[in-house]
Amino acid sequence: AEAVRLHPSPCGQGEVLAELPRPDELASLVAANAVQMGGTAALYGLPSLLNHACDGHSANLARLCFQPPDGLVAFTATRKIRAGEELRLCYAESECLWDGGRSAGTCGAFRCYCRRCAFESERLPGTPAAAAADAATLLFAGTLRTEMRQLAASPHGGEVAAHKLAGLLDALLAAVRSVAEAARRQPEWGEEEHAWCLARVQPLLNASMWCILRHALEGSAVDPDVVMARRLRILSQLVTTWHHTKRMGSDHLRTLTMLWSACDELRIRTAAELAAVPAFGLAECSAPRMQGTEFFEAAKEPGGLHRVLQQSGGILRVCNALPDDKANAALSVLESLGSTEWALSANVRREDADHRFWRYEGHKVDWIRSLLAALAPGMHPHLNAAKYDGGGRITLHNDAQSWEVEVASRDYPEGTQVYRKIAVIYYLTRDWQEAYGGTLV
Repeated sequence: AEAVRLHPSPCGQGEVLAELPRPDELASLVAANAVQMGGTAALYGLPSLLNHACDGHSANLARLCFQPPDGLVAFTATRKIRAGEELRLCYAESECLWDGGRSAGTCGAFRCYCRRCAFESERLPGTPAAAAADAATLLFAGTLRTEMRQLAASPHGGEVAAHKLAGLLDALLAAVRSVAEAARRQPEWGEEEHAWCLARVQPLLNASMWCILRHALEGSAVDPDVVMARRLRILSQLVTTWHHTKRMGSDHLRTLTMLWSACDELRIRTAAELAAVPAFGLAECSAPRMQGTEFFEAAKEPGGLHRVLQQSGGILRVCNALPDDKANAALSVLESLGSTEWALSANVRREDADHRFWRYEGHKVDWIRSLLAALAPGMHPHLNAAKYDGGGRITLHNDAQSWEVEVASRDYPEGTQVYRKIAVIYYLTRDWQEAYGGTLV
């Protein structure tokens, strides 16, 4: 490490020293630059000169803190910054951005003059939106939070719990809706003002999201389309709120990821319903059909798979994807493998989905890998063989592998960020039935 001499003025530029200062010199430097705080002294670097703001526009920087041993603090711009514009940072924790940690013009320990604080101290008081936000906050603090805690402490499942959960979610959404509608009716208010009003009831939005996740965890019988619509609305409101309060912070980025996942899930579900197989109890498919042999030949022609899908309207059902002789040949190869050629795949980390099965990554099925990979080589296909024996299983899980940074390979340069866009399962079990398990959701 290099020794740095502090400048006599806290705003000045230090200099690198050839050797560490003597204890008496160090004490003098600290005394000249430290800030006294309640009987203790603290040294602050140049970032401490950044002023505070708690709206998503005025706070044009986000702080990134790295874990030890580096322990670095980096700052990144949250939007395009004009030349000469003051750099500002939101110092307040997320909870202080809600109504409980704020008063007119005050954010936590700061007296703030940003656009949001000016709005809350000068334009919001006395409006129907303020009254609706106050009523929603009182309802949550007095009744709904208690109901939520009781549900969280109770065992999962049961009609009574499901009924209470549905009632709690309805009450939360109604309270949030009253605030949003009051803000929309206010003349000359735009998205910023609407977001700041929603920020005052953000604990209710968070609680609503908890209810949605609890529904999913318990496998509730609520219409999945209704749940998805509510999930998208809540996440959209949360994203808007974070965008205009603590933009590009960890909460904002996490909520954006959740919204993206929900939209992607809806897209996949819609496509799956369109291409559903009647034997699975779903509606008859309206998508064009093509036999496997014809499909693979068409995919070899100029334009490849993209052209085939365009001609079919974007969705295509391929029946008998592999001819019987090739499917049986692949099954025979896998059945002939010795036990030492299979690698056990099972739980390693606590967050892993519960699973136990055998994986084969050898070269004896390269021909079928090549056949499937040739359909879209630019999407970096990666295919393996697997088998499930007695006790084999894998529970419900998300295979998206979002934005993993990959090492160098023949497919993409080192450091490329990739995510799984398409999941493919080709069952070699003869006369496979949905009851056997393994259905893609």
